Amino acid sequence: MLPRSDALTLSATVETVVYVVKPGDTTKTLMKYCLELLRHAHARLLGVVFTNTEFYEEAA
Repeated sequence: MLPRSDALTLSATVETVVYVVKPGDTTKTLMKYCLELLRHAHARLLGVVFTNTEFYEEAA
């Protein structure tokens, strides 16, 4: 993850931003705070990606 100031600076120079979140490490409060920082930086948020998640098949 980039330091906050780098990420916010870059968000002003790119078309869109994808916010990558690691469940368990990123609290809901921190996620809301970071999204608010991006909003104040006028970043265009394309979406949120959850990384390091486990997927399980449902029983048939």
